[in-house]
Amino acid sequence: MLKLTKCEFECRHARSLRTPRSLAFILWLGASVLGSSLVSHRLSSVPWVSANSRPEQYKGRTIAPVMSAAGADWLVREDREKYEQPEKLLDALKLESGMTVADVGAGVGYFTLRLARRVGNSGRVLAVEVQQAMLDLLKRNSEREKLNNIELVLGTPIDPGLPQASVDLALLVDVYHEFQQPEAMIAGIRRSLKQSGRLVLVEYRGEDASVPIKPEHKMTVQQVLTEIEPMGFRLKEKLEFLPWQHIFVFEKTD
Repeated sequence: MLKLTKCEFECRHARSLRTPRSLAFILWLGASVLGSSLVSHRLSSVPWVSANSRPEQYKGRTIAPVMSAAGADWLVREDREKYEQPEKLLDALKLESGMTVADVGAGVGYFTLRLARRVGNSGRVLAVEVQQAMLDLLKRNSEREKLNNIELVLGTPIDPGLPQASVDLALLVDVYHEFQQPEAMIAGIRRSLKQSGRLVLVEYRGEDASVPIKPEHKMTVQQVLTEIEPMGFRLKEKLEFLPWQHIFVFEKTD
């Protein structure tokens, strides 16, 4: 075993005592950077349905590929609650018992299950997906939680498959940027909303380079407003309390 002289030991010990705060900061910074890098790395490794060598463009924006059900683990990653704060988001939307809510791009039910609890047995949640495999996973999760107010809806890339004038709120969390046909899908969602219905988009901040998400999976405020408002909506409210995401609340125009 390597032995240190008394002088060497005392010098090293003194240096360690002089810099505990610096060391703690370095360790914290390293952990934060590593955590952010892992988020970006994990997203890069997720399987996609619509990935291709020449992605589609919409109003100057690259349309992101659709996540495959094979990448469903990404939707329930451990750090999602920390960065997306789902309960705080739903608190801000002021959901009430008896409401009909559409969770568009529901995935395996990360928000669907929470919505179902909020609207209660007198309400219902329409969980929309374009992949049957996602709906199968969601069905299993809802049965495990014994939630009976969730209806599974298999939509298409041009039609969410929602009943007309029946929805109080349509929630799109990290999904609008993946719509392969944005205008057709938003038109279908608009038809499904009641006159007082709200459209809510949650998107990673495209203005912030520090948000560790690939650019095609982020949107700026200007991009969202430029795309959504001409489709028959006006911005009612924009919330900015989440660490990485914008929240847009739209209402229908006449």
